[in-house]
Amino acid sequence: MNIDVLDYEITIDGKLLKFPMSYEEVRSVMGEASRIIEEDWGTLYMYDDSGVFFESLGSPKYLKKQKAYIDEDHSITSLTLYVTAKQDTLQEMSVHKHPDFYPHSFYVGNVTFFGKKRENSSLNKYYGCYQEMITTPEGEYELAHVGAYVRGNDEDPNYDGDVFLKNLIITFKPKRPKSHENYSIIQPDEECLVFDNFNFKLAVIQELMYELEVLKPYFDIYDYKQFRKAKWNLETDKNIRGAVNFFKELMIPVSMAERVEEIYMNGGNDIYGNIAPFWDGEDGRFDLDSLSETEVKQFTNLRKMTIMTSNPDRIKALCEPMGIEVV
Repeated sequence: MNIDVLDYEITIDGKLLKFPMSYEEVRSVMGEASRIIEEDWGTLYMYDDSGVFFESLGSPKYLKKQKAYIDEDHSITSLTLYVTAKQDTLQEMSVHKHPDFYPHSFYVGNVTFFGKKRENSSLNKYYGCYQEMITTPEGEYELAHVGAYVRGNDEDPNYDGDVFLKNLIITFKPKRPKSHENYSIIQPDEECLVFDNFNFKLAVIQELMYELEVLKPYFDIYDYKQFRKAKWNLETDKNIRGAVNFFKELMIPVSMAERVEEIYMNGGNDIYGNIAPFWDGEDGRFDLDSLSETEVKQFTNLRKMTIMTSNPDRIKALCEPMGIEVV
């Protein structure tokens, strides 16, 4: 087997796989995994005969933070080559300690970087990860978006001829693109919707902004932090006050109400992740426990609501006479 590490992708025996990848894409190149191990932290697709396993993230938060998220299927961000048992662990700071998390055979083959063999002395070190320095189409220099963690002693050679000698983790290192979004809230030229319950407004924004993508600006908490030049801690499950205030102040034109035919509330909705980036969805802070007839009647085409609530009977009693199914 020959693996070449490129900018956003790798090739395996000449077949291209781009990060983040899906298992279907991996399977089209590698065939069926011999074992699939599912854990809370992610999923391992084990190819025992090849000495290789692919790993998907258990949560999309990292990819969303880096604006590299495609969909829930494209969650594979690394592959590990198990070359030798002489090194203590594949990932020294990882949960991968149990023998089941290792392939049953060793990887035998070559690894190149942009078609070239690289010893440690010629690879770029960036926080322990080896990444090639590339030139962008604009003529600027930057690190490639796929890197490699090489195990073993730096002084020992990486190659014996065309055989790679060390355990290797190839991982996706996406660089978050710069945002040019203007988050200044502008008063629309027309009448705006009125909400009596903030959590209902959030559910409507989820549909218009993140599902239909008609409500602007498209809010991203990491971009908004930069826009505001704020120093907020975003590694938290608490609500970011600046995000809450933004959505409270955001005005929605009445003309957009007709676009809302269904509302789907789920703990994984984008809007909640942008208010509380590490919220686990376990508490009821975004529950829709109260609703007014006045605010619902603004949405004449609304026919179904899947809600998070501790009081479903109250919401059903209000909505179902208006022809809105509540589940």
